[in-house]
Amino acid sequence: WAADCFVLPSLYETFSLVTAEAAAAGCPVIVTRLHGVEEFVSDPSTGFVIERSVAGGLEGLRRFLALTPDECARMGTRAATDVSRYSIENFRSAWQLFYTEMPC
Repeated sequence: WAADCFVLPSLYETFSLVTAEAAAAGCPVIVTRLHGVEEFVSDPSTGFVIERSVAGGLEGLRRFLALTPDECARMGTRAATDVSRYSIENFRSAWQLFYTEMPC
């Protein structure tokens, strides 16, 4: 809970639960563009999408460190709000609606 941001310079992810969890905790996220992970990030609203390289990682961290504390807090709040669409309540409601509308 003391983290200022979350960085995921991964080479492979299918559904990055850890990125969703970091965003839900209010951390701005810095991720590479792969397999939908960037769906959790609205650059620069909720974090940054970086190139998968040392230079890309450094650039993402530099962008983050250039933010004011208020900008970081707003970014984290927006990240938590955006990722809330993956909540268990939304998941359950979507499936209930699906089965309700499904012809028998």
